[in-house]
Amino acid sequence: MKQEIRALTALRGIAALAVALQHFSAAAQDAASGWIPSLAPHGYMAVDFFFVLSGFIMAYTYADGFERLGARAWPDFFVRRFARIWPVQAATVGVLVCAAWLFPWLSEHPTWLSRPDWGWDLAVNLVMLQGFGIGYNLNGPSATVSLEFAAYALFPILLAVALNRRVPVAVLGLAIAAAAICWQASMEPRLGLASRGVGNLIVRCLTEFTLGLGAYRVYRMPGLNFLGADWFAATLSVGCVGSLLLRYDLPAALMFPALVAAFGRNQGWPARLAGARLPYFLGVVSYSLYLIHNPMRFAEFAVLGYFHPAPLEPALALACAALGAVSAIPVAWLAYRWIERPGRDVFRGLMSRKPAR
Repeated sequence: MKQEIRALTALRGIAALAVALQHFSAAAQDAASGWIPSLAPHGYMAVDFFFVLSGFIMAYTYADGFERLGARAWPDFFVRRFARIWPVQAATVGVLVCAAWLFPWLSEHPTWLSRPDWGWDLAVNLVMLQGFGIGYNLNGPSATVSLEFAAYALFPILLAVALNRRVPVAVLGLAIAAAAICWQASMEPRLGLASRGVGNLIVRCLTEFTLGLGAYRVYRMPGLNFLGADWFAATLSVGCVGSLLLRYDLPAALMFPALVAAFGRNQGWPARLAGARLPYFLGVVSYSLYLIHNPMRFAEFAVLGYFHPAPLEPALALACAALGAVSAIPVAWLAYRWIERPGRDVFRGLMSRKPAR
């Protein structure tokens, strides 16, 4: 078992919080009497960062096994990924169903159970196919998690391309992935990647996951001392944040693989700062935070609207957005402790149990 890269875990937590801050800001804007700024401009780009980081971590964790066993390593890999993702997804779907049934005024989907095909929608969400445009997605953020299963299904192929011993093959594959991202951004204003179309998201998932695999290839190359230098990690961090503050998505997306590889190698103050206790804690609970914050924002603003039906002053709306995003953190910790971690261990134990002779 390879050692955890603490700084990358922390970066995942910061990205998950950025998504929560953007979503709560959007909910607060709907309740405000005037314009308010987003607490995380272009926070949706955290999803693109997740795709890149996921590719890197999957290669970091499983590449050695695939190099030894080839495609025979895939079943165990897929079971482990499903066990990692499914318990919190199933619990969240269960809560959403109960909310739509018992407390429809608190639910994002108050009339969902009246749909004639609600049973089909429920099954689709439970087996994680909602991101592919199948059925009705009950929880927006879960769509991108669902799409990662496409990358997991193709993982042996993508890994074989990105880590190919023939350098031209790997370079060509990674160049095609980068070109696909550039092509998508070229069709949007200001080189944006905000489109939520299913086809667009699938392409972004597969190509950015592949770029994450390429980042791992660079990470493990001998030499390249600059990759772990403090100035390199700091410069990339400033570049990514600056690109998003200026509202240009593509430059940040293209810098994400280098950023992940840099923080993977770095042992200096950038890694220590990123891996401090609070960011690291956010990283530990990041998956639960990512899934549960969206239902929470609708419920919290529904309660707020009940007690304060008048539009909120912009300053108060912004404060409610910040408090709402922060309120999701302890709930995410409870979900991690009581659902995500034990559910993962139990599921993996059941799936890996071999029949006795």
